Amino acid sequence: MRMPAYFLKMINNSLLMFLRLGIIIIFYSIFINCVSAQDFNFKILDSFKIKSDQIYLDHLNQLYVIQSQDHLILKFDDQFQIKKESSSSFYAEPLFMSVVDPMKIILYIPSFSNVQILNSDLTLLSDEYYQQFNSESAITHYSNQSLCYFSNGKITLKNTIDNRLIESENIYYNRSKELKLTEIKSNGKDIYLLIPGAGLWHFNEFLKLEHFMNDSTIEHIDLYENKLFISKHDQIEILNLNLKSQVQKIKFSFPILSFSVNKNYLLLADKNKIIRYKIL
Repeated sequence: MRMPAYFLKMINNSLLMFLRLGIIIIFYSIFINCVSAQDFNFKILDSFKIKSDQIYLDHLNQLYVIQSQDHLILKFDDQFQIKKESSSSFYAEPLFMSVVDPMKIILYIPSFSNVQILNSDLTLLSDEYYQQFNSESAITHYSNQSLCYFSNGKITLKNTIDNRLIESENIYYNRSKELKLTEIKSNGKDIYLLIPGAGLWHFNEFLKLEHFMNDSTIEHIDLYENKLFISKHDQIEILNLNLKSQVQKIKFSFPILSFSVNKNYLLLADKNKIIRYKIL
């Protein structure tokens, strides 16, 4: 017995409708999962009261706190217990640290153009005067055998074995009236230079300028895997490494004086405490 033509047509239309609905649901699920994967998810873990001028977090989850008023650098383990303490009259000045290599910590003292290398105990290994450095210079690790620094308007890679130098072209910018610490970060390939009040520069491994963000409100930067974090007053913005697209913006209820991030934690410092967030 054959079904009427109109009944067959009704069944076909119903099947087609369910098929389309199924495709939409699958597409929507994939889209939601992709967006969630791109988001930076975290939860508050703990905090402790401490005054700090700058904070730095290494890949071993060790925290370094600079207290300029007390002339101190404090090193904490991942339980916020003090492991080491270093005191010097030089620490009363604004300082910039690089803790990419916890066995060879870089400490730059802008007022004296001195670059110190400290071991894991915060003991001095070397102290070198960089004549070309000034208050707007900054320095960091680039690889096991090279340093990366900014001075005299140029990015320079210095081979620590043979002292060979590779320089970028000059960059030009308007200097801020309120001088703040210049920051430089690298993942061993990309180089990011922040001059607060002037903007943020991205250089590739050939020291060619890839992108410039003309944003005077950026206060601090840090790298985490394939993302660049920037802080602006009470918020953190997460950017792709090319700086051309924003992934996420996170607003907090307090001004962020300093921050640092690694694969496990995001640490924020306000006036009297450090708050640790667990990355999920």
